[in-house]
Amino acid sequence: MGGGRTALGVLLIALFSGILLGLTACGDVRSDLVTPAQPVWSNRVDLVGSAAVVDDVVLSYVNSGDDRLEIVAWDVATGVELWRDGVAIQGHRYDWLNVATASAGDDELVGYLQDDETDPTGWWQRLVVAEPRTGQHLAIENPVVQARGSPAQCADGADICVEGWLDDDTEGPRHTYRLDPDSGRLARDPSAAGLPAGAWYIATHVFSAGGRTADDPEQVGYAVDGAISWQRAYADVFGAGYSVDGGWQWIDRPGLDVVIGVGSPSRPEVDALPVAEYPLTDSVTVALRRADGTTVWRMPAADPWCGPAGVSSDLIHQTLPLCRYDAGSFTVDRSDPDDVTATVHGVDATLLGVDPETGAERWTLPLGSDDSIYPVDTSEFRSTLARQPVSIDGTLTMVDVLSGETTTAPARARVACETDREPFRARVPGSDDPGELHEFSAGAGTSACDGHARPLDDDAFTVGAVEMAGIDAGDGWFIVDGVDSVSGYRIEE
Repeated sequence: MGGGRTALGVLLIALFSGILLGLTACGDVRSDLVTPAQPVWSNRVDLVGSAAVVDDVVLSYVNSGDDRLEIVAWDVATGVELWRDGVAIQGHRYDWLNVATASAGDDELVGYLQDDETDPTGWWQRLVVAEPRTGQHLAIENPVVQARGSPAQCADGADICVEGWLDDDTEGPRHTYRLDPDSGRLARDPSAAGLPAGAWYIATHVFSAGGRTADDPEQVGYAVDGAISWQRAYADVFGAGYSVDGGWQWIDRPGLDVVIGVGSPSRPEVDALPVAEYPLTDSVTVALRRADGTTVWRMPAADPWCGPAGVSSDLIHQTLPLCRYDAGSFTVDRSDPDDVTATVHGVDATLLGVDPETGAERWTLPLGSDDSIYPVDTSEFRSTLARQPVSIDGTLTMVDVLSGETTTAPARARVACETDREPFRARVPGSDDPGELHEFSAGAGTSACDGHARPLDDDAFTVGAVEMAGIDAGDGWFIVDGVDSVSGYRIEE
């Protein structure tokens, strides 16, 4: 999952007469899972990764044909294309392709990579930072970088950062570089300047450091503006054999006195098998005191990013939803490298809400064994709201994961799911055959589905499905980044 959630790298309402009430970060909204919603506009396009909305502009990467990755901008209200630009694949091959937007003073910016025309090997790229509505490039004095991932919002939430090496700064491990929009220069991010050599942020303030040896054990630490508050051995936090190599994700949000992480063990010998099995009960969730790194609470076999619990961290104030596994595993079959499959089996889990500061249980809900609890290689429910669609004993149930309240959905309910898109194909610089095309994940698109997470042939959304799964663009506008389209919906109050 984005951030490396698991070793697999996966991803990632009250009812009355068909009207469901759900919670968002802004309060109550109507969530009608029966009434159809018609898009104001819809564009057929092969999206890649997750779209973003900024300054009334929709931005997404697009597969424009073999070895032709582009970024495209559309107007929120009309769907009219505003601009498009070419994108380099090399820097993006190490992670998920999601558009990076950030604020720089009063301005909003979008960052992406392009090939450096002066480098025939394709190993070096040029960072582009553009104005979202016009696509106009900012002048960058030293844009050439060998990127180890997509550009992203810097750890403090401002400006565009990129990890890798500058052409005049190639010594040592990769570094994080921040673009100063005023000077137009890339320089090492000051917030990472005080970290140990080779360290990198895995959340806003949480960083990973150290190696994988007895003399240089893996560490997890916390820093503010590069000043380290504390460091601890990773194994002391999660357990022997646990590593970011096995998967990681953290909740590090203002207002909480703890940072919350989930970890899994690293088993390279299992990863190398043609058929590998990973127990779900290996996940461990911990809460560390932000001030000194002390473990406040620890819950084995728990995961805040299971299907029903995966809400935005912005909603986590007094309650943290998570799954606790009593049994279950997923198997990855790599016997055919061109047809890798994953299956989950034997799941038995409980959904619960805990106090994020203490770990005390507020409510529990047995989930049983439905595949939607831990979906792999299948369509999965999607909702950005506190009200989540969950299949319990084969019945679609709407669960408010902040309160534990449940309501059975109407039989004709249509919700939203995430469905894998067709991969896109591109060259990989440095391969034995530089002209050979390789497949890369295009991520998952939003689709209309039924209560069993099965995509519907007509892909027609309901009002509630759009509100739950669309990107809220303000003023009643929601953007749905689908499997093979991007659409704009206007939901009237």
